[in-house]
Amino acid sequence: MLRAEIDLVDGVQAPRAARRASRAVLGGWGYRDEDALEVVELVVTELVTNALRHAPGTPFQLQLESGDRLRVAVVDGSALVPVARAMDAASEGEESGRGLHIVSELADAWGFEDLPDGKRIWVDLPFAPQG
Repeated sequence: MLRAEIDLVDGVQAPRAARRASRAVLGGWGYRDEDALEVVELVVTELVTNALRHAPGTPFQLQLESGDRLRVAVVDGSALVPVARAMDAASEGEESGRGLHIVSELADAWGFEDLPDGKRIWVDLPFAPQG
């Protein structure tokens, strides 16, 4: 199994930095399918944005694990439990509230783990390296 851990700096550039880092790591691991990489970037953006929104000022980290599937995870310093709101619960005019629902639709599975200093939110995607 391949594994990477990327420390991220709290701030508005974090989602972009996380997307670039994930694409670079996955490219090095042999991921070539552009559609799959775009899904990974969307998931990374949602997880990092949620960490910024719900755990500002805490350290956080992007984790990637590749084997027969790809696991994308973000560790943050908040104990707040992530909840995917039903799509009808987020009104059309709201800018937020749909991210975890979108992630759950793209993922084979997702969940979270409590940690001593926060939590780890993980998403399993049905992707493996192409070569």
